Amino acid sequence: MDIHVQPRAVEQGIRAVLKEAMFKQLLFVETVKLHITLYSFNPREDKGFGGAIRLKHAPKFSFQVCVLGDEEHCEEAKAIGLSCRTKESILRMSKNKKRLRMFPKKYDAFLASPSLYEEIPAEVQKYLAASRREPVLITHEESMQAKVEEVKHVVFFTPIERSVITATVGNVKMTREKLLENVCTVVESLDAHLNGKWANVQNLHIKSCKGNACQIY
Repeated sequence: MDIHVQPRAVEQGIRAVLKEAMFKQLLFVETVKLHITLYSFNPREDKGFGGAIRLKHAPKFSFQVCVLGDEEHCEEAKAIGLSCRTKESILRMSKNKKRLRMFPKKYDAFLASPSLYEEIPAEVQKYLAASRREPVLITHEESMQAKVEEVKHVVFFTPIERSVITATVGNVKMTREKLLENVCTVVESLDAHLNGKWANVQNLHIKSCKGNACQIY
């Protein structure tokens, strides 16, 4: 754990988040995020916050992947139960604004064949980029199942308003120990991104998507 954040405070916050989640009657598993409030910093303009963070434990309880693939990749995707889109279906979708807006929201990540990626219409790429779901390239020499496992563990800092960013750290079905390890990883990454400017951090909270925020710093 970073010296700025006390492990005991994080453990107490995690315990409170998980305890609160136990008494809810929800039809889905809540995601847990770290909320970071900064003083004089605008993460939308800081390119340093664009890097990926690899967590030890996959943070989302349910993770949907779609393959934008050539014929071989689409067959492989179907064989392991993944959704896929061919060049033709992508081109058709690009002409339907409503479907195009909804498309990125249906999935947590996208894999793409390099040959097909180059032909994805700019309009489709724009919506994928805006939702922070740019496709991860996969070659025919790579295992698709292994690639899916890889992207499941990757999260990003996401600006939600000026001077506030979030990062997914887990879900309410995870153990306290796994959540703690993921929070520690994100805090250490935050410290590296700030490049010694920790004084810009106003506070840190963890919260489930439907729960109360618990301050840990």
